[in-house]
Amino acid sequence: MLKGVKQFTTSGSRAGAILTFARFRCVNSSEDLSPNAFVLEKDTPGFRVGTLEEKMGIRAVDVAELTFEDYPSSAKHLLGKEGKGEKVNDPVLTLYYVGY
Repeated sequence: MLKGVKQFTTSGSRAGAILTFARFRCVNSSEDLSPNAFVLEKDTPGFRVGTLEEKMGIRAVDVAELTFEDYPSSAKHLLGKEGKGEKVNDPVLTLYYVGY
């Protein structure tokens, strides 16, 4: 189950699927695990679009807050291997910083 809020999500209110990253902590441990990458479907119970951010510029694209309340995540939502979310994120950030 996923619980939490994803803030400042570009086109969050219009997207049909959301890429998000989450860390899990074992119940009896204080050790944080590596992040996992998930592709989540919008039309699933436990998903809610929150407030839309008021922006000063670039109003053609909305920026939304997304809330996950006991979102039923499973292996089918996992993108890449468990605990290897940074491997999914690295190419995305590389393209972003290069300016594509």
